[in-house]
Amino acid sequence: MTAMIRHSLQDISAMRSRYRAQLINAMSGIKGVHLVGSRSAAGTENLAVFNSVMHVGADPAAMAVLFRPLTVQRDTYDNIKETGSFTLNLFTVDMVDAAHQTSAKYPSETSEFAATGLTPEYSDLCIAPYVKESPIRIGLSFAEEHTLDINGTVLVVGRVDELWLPEHAMQEDGWIALDDYGIVSVAGLDTYYQGKMLARKPYAQP
Repeated sequence: MTAMIRHSLQDISAMRSRYRAQLINAMSGIKGVHLVGSRSAAGTENLAVFNSVMHVGADPAAMAVLFRPLTVQRDTYDNIKETGSFTLNLFTVDMVDAAHQTSAKYPSETSEFAATGLTPEYSDLCIAPYVKESPIRIGLSFAEEHTLDINGTVLVVGRVDELWLPEHAMQEDGWIALDDYGIVSVAGLDTYYQGKMLARKPYAQP
């Protein structure tokens, strides 16, 4: 067995900022990654990649996005607060380069859709743009937010207004085989994975 080395809180705090961010981000494991679509009140479309989206509940259907502290310009957050609308878009292997490029710090007046070649698409129920190339899309409206005392990050909760899925994607029990659509996941800040289902287990009993 490989020898284990302990890194104390003091050790972690002494690390270089970007090194520490990469390490701690990776320690949460491989996880979902989404393109968050939004639009400013003035009409500028925005798109940004997030690895901090989480399921909140199914009744009512809700999801949340964790934002870093609002100490600098956060266009996605500002747009959500201005319009009350945003989208979550899963992306595929052939979209990775464009999706990652949305993490660049473009001026607020620049649309990441235009900068990356991805295509905005709208529905009559959501004023925020979807990513047309995404095979699985979620439209949400702002519900509530919570600033975390530990570090000033902001958890924004959205109520799910609509889902856009490929025909026949939902199985009889509501399951969606994400690997059938080449959905990408992420670990850390910049490392992307293509998942493969290992097994589906029955509901566990004592």
